[in-house]
Amino acid sequence: MKKLAILSLSVLASTASFGAFASNFYVQLMEDTDSGLSTIDAVTSMSTPTIKFKARRDSVFNYTLVNKTTGDSTTDSVILPRMISYRLIKFPYLVDGEYEMTYRNSYYGPEIKKMSFVIDSSVDAYKVEHRVSGDEVIFTSKVEPDSLFEVSFHPENRSMEKVGALVTSDSNDGYVSASLPLINGESNYTVTYKVTDKAGNKKTVTNLLTNL
Repeated sequence: MKKLAILSLSVLASTASFGAFASNFYVQLMEDTDSGLSTIDAVTSMSTPTIKFKARRDSVFNYTLVNKTTGDSTTDSVILPRMISYRLIKFPYLVDGEYEMTYRNSYYGPEIKKMSFVIDSSVDAYKVEHRVSGDEVIFTSKVEPDSLFEVSFHPENRSMEKVGALVTSDSNDGYVSASLPLINGESNYTVTYKVTDKAGNKKTVTNLLTNL
């Protein structure tokens, strides 16, 4: 299951905020409870998002959705039912990229709003380096910003002695560093790296290290 999250919601011709919906019409990305979607996050791994269009009954939304990464765009309309003041639309597959939706509603005249979000459906490739410093092993890498980086290792065939750490990568450049206690007297170690990005994508790599 892929996750969805809101990057930002701004108003071009109004001072209405996302929280207040003061002008009584808005477009909202729906949460996916199965994947733990949070509307605070800035990125999503859901390539088929469900979007809620909310306004006066029997009104019409006109919107343009632009992938700012590729430049592709689509323009369409959504008609709200006569008996309900909202409509849920599940979008077809959207490729990874930064999206911006500009929209207006027929009942509210020229007022225009904008919603932006990012789709990221996979973890970028990453490389981990390690070095011994005193009685510690220090693992460093560069991953996607604000990702969770988990590293653990143990002597080969002795998983009960495993040690591990969980840290968050830098918000700007994605740099991450984790220190673990050195287990001396062994020749081979099994080490596992796991990265979870902001969208909830996960990538795990297991290697065999010799002579730390």
